[in-house]
Amino acid sequence: MATDNILLASLPEAAQDRLRPRLESVSLRTGEILHAAGDEIRHAFFLTGGLVSLEYAGADGDTVELAIVGRDGMVGIPLVLHDLAVPYRAVVRARSTALRVRASVLLAEWQASREVHSALLAYAGRVLNQVSQAALCRQGHTALQRLCRWLLTAQDHLGAQPIEMTQETLARALGIARPVVAKALLELQGADAIWCRYGRILIRKRPMLESTVCECYEVAHFDLHVTGAAPTATAPHPR
Repeated sequence: MATDNILLASLPEAAQDRLRPRLESVSLRTGEILHAAGDEIRHAFFLTGGLVSLEYAGADGDTVELAIVGRDGMVGIPLVLHDLAVPYRAVVRARSTALRVRASVLLAEWQASREVHSALLAYAGRVLNQVSQAALCRQGHTALQRLCRWLLTAQDHLGAQPIEMTQETLARALGIARPVVAKALLELQGADAIWCRYGRILIRKRPMLESTVCECYEVAHFDLHVTGAAPTATAPHPR
């Protein structure tokens, strides 16, 4: 069970054995908010499938995606940064499954084990790198490049299953106007790189996206060594 999450699987076996009885398997609905900005974190979620977006919500209601969490890590990293309240929210972007653990349990393990301490801090560093890279990407690259980056990252986590996201939600995540996102999606669909309809996006020709995406994708890319996670290069049209 714990081995379905890369971060958990990287912990020492003794730590996994101690945590295993305290892990609760949960299903997460698309659109579910795991914590809002300012909330005290009471649980950490180690994803075993799906996708969670970490988003900053401005006072005007606009949102910008800071990072994506999948089976590579966990939601709740501020716990190990000694900050129980967070300035962003965590939103489920695809139907997901996770192993939930109480914050107090994870903190006790983090304080007791040097290996767990190091593993969680290393993951926190990767998330912060993703946040920084996303900010640079928003400033320096085109809407099409940024869209390709998001789609490739989502497929890395979700595999070959369709990405269920409306144009409006995708526009908010990218911080791009909806008409601009719609135009970029239409361009990719016209090139047969993706299939897009009714809030579902299916990547058909991954190499086409890889030839368009900016270098930020490789910089912030996580290596997902999970059975079944490898995306397919070409997918058939849905019926």
